[in-house]
Amino acid sequence: MTFKNVKNIIVTGSRGFIGKNLVRLLASKGYCVYGIDSKQHLNRHYDYKNQNNENFFKYDISKKRNIEIISSKLKKIKFESFWHFAANSDISKGSNNLDIELRDTFNTTKSSILLAKKLGIKKFVFASSSAIFGQVKKSINENYGPCLPLSNYGAMKLASEGLITSNSDFFDCLFIFRFPNVVGADNTHGLIYDMIKKSKKFKKIPVLGNGLQKKPYIHVLDLINLIFKIYQNKKYNKFNIYNIGPEDKGITVKSIISKLKKLDNFKNKNF
Repeated sequence: MTFKNVKNIIVTGSRGFIGKNLVRLLASKGYCVYGIDSKQHLNRHYDYKNQNNENFFKYDISKKRNIEIISSKLKKIKFESFWHFAANSDISKGSNNLDIELRDTFNTTKSSILLAKKLGIKKFVFASSSAIFGQVKKSINENYGPCLPLSNYGAMKLASEGLITSNSDFFDCLFIFRFPNVVGADNTHGLIYDMIKKSKKFKKIPVLGNGLQKKPYIHVLDLINLIFKIYQNKKYNKFNIYNIGPEDKGITVKSIISKLKKLDNFKNKNF
């Protein structure tokens, strides 16, 4: 389904944690979203405030043959931009199996570029990660280097950035957003998600490390509102790269646990 006078956008990974929140925001702003994901939601349509539609395609975009299928279905539609948010969400599995990151993080990027070209989409938005930098103990800007990722996930995000910029001759405008640790509704991984999941199974919840590990976090709604604000700004260049992160220095696992203990679900739990 399409709408008159509505701008069309493609979002890969539309059923993922950040993707779901992004689709809701774009729809609330009046965009018609064409979502692509290998996972099927229970309902075909989301319940949006301004329009009750997301045209959803259940395909594994890492597979080249699916690009031909999707492009044939969408070839008559004019799109404003392509938002590539599909990637592996289970970082620990990807750390032990490079094939997972090659398929779900890098090959999805390659396929997204191919699909954007087939559909003549000249504006490309990519969800990258702070994991491309590796271990850095100081504030850095977008020109920081060399990037020395410590995970297969970070390596494939960095490789994806290179693949996107190497195809820049085709695109009029490229956005690369490097995300920090993100929390919020519909989360599918991470410390808080794992703690909630473990709380349903164990009286004593196991915690890795000494609890002094520290990370900065950003709420998913703050993240997507920020990237949409940047995207809407008409004063952008051909290349637009942004490191996104909160201004605080982060929070320790121990501090997170102390906050969780105040919640009803955790009051009788040991860590």
